[in-house]
Amino acid sequence: MEAKKVVPVVKEEVKEPIKEVVPEIPELTKEQQEVIDKETEQAKKLMNQDLTKVAIENNEYEFEVEGKKYKVVRPTTAQKQEAYTKKVTQYMKLLQMKDDNGNFIYYPDKKLREIYKERGIDVDEYDRKIEGLSNERNSYQEKLGKMLTDNPVETEVNILKEEIVKINDKVVEFTVARNSLLEYSLENQSIGFLYEYLTYAMTLVQNDKGEFVKCWNKFEDFKNADSLLTNSVGVYAGMMLGSMM
Repeated sequence: MEAKKVVPVVKEEVKEPIKEVVPEIPELTKEQQEVIDKETEQAKKLMNQDLTKVAIENNEYEFEVEGKKYKVVRPTTAQKQEAYTKKVTQYMKLLQMKDDNGNFIYYPDKKLREIYKERGIDVDEYDRKIEGLSNERNSYQEKLGKMLTDNPVETEVNILKEEIVKINDKVVEFTVARNSLLEYSLENQSIGFLYEYLTYAMTLVQNDKGEFVKCWNKFEDFKNADSLLTNSVGVYAGMMLGSMM
């Protein structure tokens, strides 16, 4: 009788499902929080000066930082083209950047929002609050504009102005909080780079002869400059750029 052949049973290897690597979201240190608080107060102060209209009408704005005069001017077409080209290069670089373990460092805005939501932080709610406050501010500004053309009562004008200042303060606080959460998104990093490069290109400083000349010779000089100066310049430049984008 022929012996039966024993066929070895090969166990199929059970593969673990590929787990998505969730990026670590660093906690703010005390020093980082102090920097954010300082920048928030600076942004509030500048925002409530209502400089946007002046900057747009004149295509430039002159201001002082620690006793020194600076000026932001509307960027030329060539400067904008150069900045956009560098932004694309920066985006592609960030898109492919990995850490030592082979994990991507930067994630899309949408993905970061999902991760935060899983941790109980609704970033979209910041957007809704900012939009609601902005609409409320626009309504107050329209009322103020009409009031100023119709023999206004000073007390009523002051009340409206105070309300606008309060709203501006809240908008700044929510914006800074949201931006700090989404700082490491691909979109924020690339757009931030674009604004930084344009700010570097459009900033002038007054020299000893009273002439306004380019503030920084190289983009690296801008990146290494004092944050109080670059943040102040950034607010003024942002007002002008916001009207152009």
